[in-house]
Amino acid sequence: MGAHAYATTNLLSGLAAAAYTWSNGYAGSDRALVNDGRLDKRVVLGNVAVPFSVVLDLGSAQAVKGVALLNHNWQIGAPSSALAVTITGADNAAMTTNPVTAKAASEFATYLNLNTREPMNKDHVFQFASVTKRYWRIAVSEGGGPTTITAAAIGEIFFYGTVTSLTRKGIYGSGDGDKLLTSELELGNGETRGIFFGGPVRRKTLRWQDFNSTQRDELRVMWLATQGNAAKLLFINSYEATATAAANAEQDCIYGRLSGLT
Repeated sequence: MGAHAYATTNLLSGLAAAAYTWSNGYAGSDRALVNDGRLDKRVVLGNVAVPFSVVLDLGSAQAVKGVALLNHNWQIGAPSSALAVTITGADNAAMTTNPVTAKAASEFATYLNLNTREPMNKDHVFQFASVTKRYWRIAVSEGGGPTTITAAAIGEIFFYGTVTSLTRKGIYGSGDGDKLLTSELELGNGETRGIFFGGPVRRKTLRWQDFNSTQRDELRVMWLATQGNAAKLLFINSYEATATAAANAEQDCIYGRLSGLT
């Protein structure tokens, strides 16, 4: 597995709804919600027949090193068929002028083959060597016969052109978890009642020890890049930037805020 890495700048930030052209004809004014930095506000495309795609116009040619699809239900909505994603860049909106396949068709990582293992199966990153193009296509296909994604939705699409690697990986005790958002009320008679607000919410814990000064400085730079816990980052568990199909481990990512470095 590769090193941990992170990105803080989404190249899609500020793009208008017209920058996104969905192959199923979806043209809602909420299309730009995929670059608002919020996972809870999703673009709901309706029932979508596979294959489908979205073409993005970045406004100018930009160097891209990876694409993350966050808080989506595409694989969950089509549980009987393994879906794959292909990332392509080109010089025109029709994707016919100097097209480059930045990332070969990669099946969504199912993490221990549990397609319904929430919330880990909602976030995937596809990494590749730097490709400079204005127009980009995210194409979803399947190999098990025609399928339809029920109420297809996605919270965020994250394009990054700058990524920073850490020289140390987490040690034993690191890993994924989740939490439920609840509140507990105790009544005068001693009875307690709980209120469920939402979840599960993903959390990733990383543990390190015996850092040298250079490795400690890397964490400090990451902390400053996110302004403590004020700004969000895309954390990539295993940085392996290749054009070949992504293995499960390469797709593991999480988008959110640092809760603290101790």
